[in-house]
Amino acid sequence: MTVATVGWRDTMCSLRPIDCGFSSPAGLISDDAELKGRRSTISSGRKRKEGYRRLYRIAGALALCLVLAMPINASEAVEPVFDIDIPALSAAEALNRLAEQTGSVMLFPYNLARARQANAVRGRYTLLEGLELLLRDTGLSGGLSDKRVVIIADDEDTPMGKGDSMKKRGLYAGIIAALAAVVGVDAGADQAEGPTGMKDTSMTVLADVIVTSRRREERLQDVPISIATYSADQLRDHAVESLSDISFVPNMTFFQHGQSGAAAGLIYIRGVGQSDTLTTNDPGVGVYLDGVYIARMQGLDFDLLDVERVEVLRGPQGTMFGKNTIGGAISIASVRPSKTFAGMVGVGLGQYDQVNGRVSLDFPLVPGTLGARLTVLSRRSDGYGKRLGYPSGTQIDEMSNQDRQAGRLSLDWTPTDDVDVLVTLDKSRVRNAAAATKVIAFNEAAGLVRRLNRYVDPPFGSTFVTDGDYNNYATGSNAYYADAYGASVVVDWKLGRGSIKSISAYRDTEVTGGVDPDGTPYSVLNSDESYDQNQFSQEFQLSGTAWDGKLDWLGGLYYFTEKAGESNSLKLFDELRDAAAMNLDMLTTRTTDNETFAAFGHGTYRFGQRLSMSGGIRYSNEKKTVERARFRPSTGAVLAPPLEASGTWSDWSPKISVEYRPAVDDTMVYASVAQGFKSGGLNGRSTTSDDFLPYEPERILTYETGLKSEVLGGHLRFNATVFYSDYKDIQVTLIQALPDGTPLTTVGNAAVARVKGLEIETTALLGSRFRVDVGLGWTDAAYTEIGNGVPGTTEDTRFVKTPKWSGALAAAYEFSVGGIGPITARVDYAYKSSIEHDALNSPWLRQSSYGVLNGRLAVEMNENWQVAAYVTNITDEHYLLGGVDRYAGVGLVMANYGPPRQWGVDLRFNFK
Repeated sequence: MTVATVGWRDTMCSLRPIDCGFSSPAGLISDDAELKGRRSTISSGRKRKEGYRRLYRIAGALALCLVLAMPINASEAVEPVFDIDIPALSAAEALNRLAEQTGSVMLFPYNLARARQANAVRGRYTLLEGLELLLRDTGLSGGLSDKRVVIIADDEDTPMGKGDSMKKRGLYAGIIAALAAVVGVDAGADQAEGPTGMKDTSMTVLADVIVTSRRREERLQDVPISIATYSADQLRDHAVESLSDISFVPNMTFFQHGQSGAAAGLIYIRGVGQSDTLTTNDPGVGVYLDGVYIARMQGLDFDLLDVERVEVLRGPQGTMFGKNTIGGAISIASVRPSKTFAGMVGVGLGQYDQVNGRVSLDFPLVPGTLGARLTVLSRRSDGYGKRLGYPSGTQIDEMSNQDRQAGRLSLDWTPTDDVDVLVTLDKSRVRNAAAATKVIAFNEAAGLVRRLNRYVDPPFGSTFVTDGDYNNYATGSNAYYADAYGASVVVDWKLGRGSIKSISAYRDTEVTGGVDPDGTPYSVLNSDESYDQNQFSQEFQLSGTAWDGKLDWLGGLYYFTEKAGESNSLKLFDELRDAAAMNLDMLTTRTTDNETFAAFGHGTYRFGQRLSMSGGIRYSNEKKTVERARFRPSTGAVLAPPLEASGTWSDWSPKISVEYRPAVDDTMVYASVAQGFKSGGLNGRSTTSDDFLPYEPERILTYETGLKSEVLGGHLRFNATVFYSDYKDIQVTLIQALPDGTPLTTVGNAAVARVKGLEIETTALLGSRFRVDVGLGWTDAAYTEIGNGVPGTTEDTRFVKTPKWSGALAAAYEFSVGGIGPITARVDYAYKSSIEHDALNSPWLRQSSYGVLNGRLAVEMNENWQVAAYVTNITDEHYLLGGVDRYAGVGLVMANYGPPRQWGVDLRFNFK
């Protein structure tokens, strides 16, 4: 049977095609939510052909009407039973899925259904049983026509009845709507295809966005969380290649940590994060790849290889995701195999001899049962940073180059209708130079610098300040190598009205590299690091519905274990070792073992069509063991003997929210309270036995209220959130002294803060071809208490990596020129107010407000070929990504800047 659904707008008064349309889960006919606009330019010859096409369409529509009107004896039909699995979605989306899963034909008022929330249905039901459960308490009802077409209408117009024929008014209205859609009449538009015969890609309403932020599929507009989500197409439009490129999200920052390698990531959301990338420290924002937690900050800026969607969840997510999501979580969903043959080949060329390549291929191994998807990519480019010889000024090496390869293989196996098994293998390889750095200040009066300058010429100091922000005179280590691989198995087993899901995963990451941040030919400060980490996690989820679909519930168990080891070799003023018999070099080693157990539960109960309540809680228990040692590699002298310590912590992370849908189409207001925590730990920078002590977890309690709405007939989406957080037990580095004057560095829970702010995100369709996306974030973070022994920090100290204002604006317009098109022109702009890149608010590392402007022009040559040209950072804005202030001790301040203006061209070919 041909599967199709027909959606018409709220009333039958207007039958323009922009208001009526076919939708087809089988992909046979485009969904009304993505109804294609009509092009107005056409040659006279094509008008004649279009007239013939229209006659064919009319004939086809009349045939469809006759088929729909033909009676059958419903009593003779045997009611089949179907496996139905539909989460809580809008009624429009849920009806589409029901049509797909039952092979039925449906007619429904699209705008009305889009504004209603359907119930989750999971289990084996007949078509009408599933329909009744799906639409219960929604204000919609439906039944079968004589030809077994399901017709949905408002309760005031059509009563619900099993097996009853629908009123002729509803049937005729659906047929008229279908006829209008098939014929394709549109005032001011003569055709449904462009001058090149291409399918029109313009939109009439915003499409629903599906997210999995609560570990089940839901509409973005139905989730009481502040979420920014981006599809694969949107990420490509933003020129996103790696995770750090999504730092345009309001109230979020992602900065690379130059001293720990180009791919070490520091992520902050709403002022909460972590600025020290030691393996003994945990991030404040959790990153999840297909539900698998990525534990470490080293190597976190990985390539977004084969991504279907990225979700940025702001605020504590401890209930559903666990520890270290105190600021929020980033959830990355990869593309699943399609089980049909298809593929894509992409090639990119750009500035700095950039050459990119990517191939994705879907292919069936056992038709209908086992499918595979393979994706590989390669990115290479010369570095925009230069190492210069002194005094010649000629280039001797490069920095910030790209040499990255990655691959991913997925196997999707469905041995039965109730069981799905997804196996994924991935591997990445990075062979980059170090990030481009520059010394922006020298202190020739520092004690060790004065001593060094007695023996060297030219003196260490301002002589080595370069003109460019991406150049230096360094001669030391200059490499960042990383190898990572992972494997996961996801088993999803449907059981009646519930399901069991198992996520098993293993990951291994190895990183080696070195930097020379002093920016001179001398070995004043050189660092070499190596890092090795592996982790295993196992999660079980049990989910389902209860009480006639009014309750969606989920429970689970989680286990995580990891082992991490790192070593850091630091050379300080090496020239003084021979000249003045001073030996300051040191080698520090650390090993970390973590183990976590957790149990969690969450549910959403709908009291009726408008009011619902969600709540959940998670219990976590974790143990961390750290061993550290420090000595001088040149002499073997022990600076800190091997010492092991451990700590154990447990925590409860509850969340509750109330959601209300007023008498306005597709609008929801909500209020929530959530608690999260960041792991405790041990001082990885310990130098004595007295400072090697555990510190407690950080905790945050966030109050949030928000509005989610779609208005103007689906042309405007407006979401807004206001939040207030009590942030306690903030982990702060304490510098003290022993009675004999020996420095003592510890980490303690020495600060309390309050954080308040808002997020606004708007998407508008201005006509069928012009789309505008606007995001705005405001974060006001302030310390309310500072413990003793935190020199240089007061209640007026600004939070690190946290601009007060952040915003993003993107505009895209589609048009055609002659016989070429559609052409999409796009610009996007990301803004951040002033940022402190140092916890002590170093004036050297304070970045004033700035904005980055990008542009892209894409041409669809036909349904297979696309070519795009882009420019990033059009205005060539130079802005700080981070740095290190060692002005008083080592006598320098090092900074690294964001990439300069770059251009490129991409060519893509899609095939089936």
